[in-house]
Amino acid sequence: QERPNLDQLMKASMEALTLSAVLALQKSSAQIVDVREAADFAGAHLRGALNIGIEGRFATWAGTLLNKDVPIVIIAEGHRVEEAIMRLGRIGFHNVKGYLKDGMASLKERTDLIAKTQRISAAGIEELEDETTLVDIRNENEWKSGHIEGSLNIPLNHLADRIAEVPVSGQVLVHCQGGYRSMIAASLLEKEGRSNIYDLVGGYQAWVTMKRPITISIQPIEG
Repeated sequence: QERPNLDQLMKASMEALTLSAVLALQKSSAQIVDVREAADFAGAHLRGALNIGIEGRFATWAGTLLNKDVPIVIIAEGHRVEEAIMRLGRIGFHNVKGYLKDGMASLKERTDLIAKTQRISAAGIEELEDETTLVDIRNENEWKSGHIEGSLNIPLNHLADRIAEVPVSGQVLVHCQGGYRSMIAASLLEKEGRSNIYDLVGGYQAWVTMKRPITISIQPIEG
């Protein structure tokens, strides 16, 4: 009875923040969470934002990757702001300080703050000339059931802790099964200062659809 209910917390979090206020919070280590779809995020986003799309397994990955003790600022299309804050509140994230007023439109005069994520199709991989590393951020069982030959498996929930394994030189192509998790991973890597990241559009499914070679890791039968 002494704790505020979700409605009260929602009201406190539904604060429209100016761009300058968001930048100040970001400078003080607040988590900037952009909940738009991957294609929109890739096209233009606030530098340093983490993409966790509200159309996918939002609660799962927000709960896995975000810190409940660090302030959160939401970037979303206007009609999705309240939903994003509510869904965070339902999983115990009551540290949302507000949302970027007018969303990405607030950055139209500050193009210096806008970043883009490089994306590439399965067919386009052959056109890359520099040394290329494929990072498969699916879980281990998914990877064993079929993966792109030579890919490095670092599950998304371990990526932040194993970021040193991701090459800083050459080109790094990040992929998952269908494309949702890979944009989360790409945004996480870019947030950490990596500029050599590509998101593989359509992920492993797109690779298989094009009948590209895959490798299956078969576990030995014991006994």
